[in-house]
Amino acid sequence: MQAVTAEYSGYTPTGVFETEFRYYYEVSGARADIEDIEDRLIEAARQELIERDPESQEEIDALVEIVTEEAPQFDEIMKLTLPIYESHYTVQEIQELNRFYSTAPMQAMVRKDRLINVELAPVLVQLHQDYIDRVTPAIIDLLLGS
Repeated sequence: MQAVTAEYSGYTPTGVFETEFRYYYEVSGARADIEDIEDRLIEAARQELIERDPESQEEIDALVEIVTEEAPQFDEIMKLTLPIYESHYTVQEIQELNRFYSTAPMQAMVRKDRLINVELAPVLVQLHQDYIDRVTPAIIDLLLGS
């Protein structure tokens, strides 16, 4: 079996774990995915609230604005999660991942994954809503002792 090889471009190792890890979040598409998922979930919740109470759209939009503004920012998340990743990965391992994700085939995959996530979002939102709809009656019965 012949090994597949691919050149990487645009990546220069620094040896600094935080810098390497931040680059990993960018090159792997993880940061964009996290931000995109958060935006889609907030918008789906907004749309559902407006469908339930169209008269309150102004208040709902104000609520969504507050939720969006107060959501944890990437740097906050990075500061909290960096020590955890640092305890499980070496800087060399992150550098290898960065080299891997910097190849043309992996960048093509990252781009396609973003498109797939756009299509998956409404499916996952519906799946979650169906789950809530299924368990809510049982939870209410349990709590009210019916």
